[in-house]
Amino acid sequence: MERTEFNNTVIPMRNELKVYALRLTGNDNDAEDIVQEVLLKLWSMRQKLDHSTNIKARRLPYCAICTTTSAATGSSVKGTLT
Repeated sequence: MERTEFNNTVIPMRNELKVYALRLTGNDNDAEDIVQEVLLKLWSMRQKLDHSTNIKARRLPYCAICTTTSAATGSSVKGTLT
């Protein structure tokens, strides 16, 4: 996946990831940090992203990366997610 394709497919999900991260942490700054970490992880694995799969259909794994990143950074997880 080249930069243009990454920018056109992954970056548009940034706000959605931020909402999910904000639900996890309850803190805007922590949520922003998590989203930045997730985007960096996705960028580093961009060659492994399946071009034939609809990227939006892969939102759940991206949210799982948010959850893992939240735990790794020590951000507290608040409440339940719906």
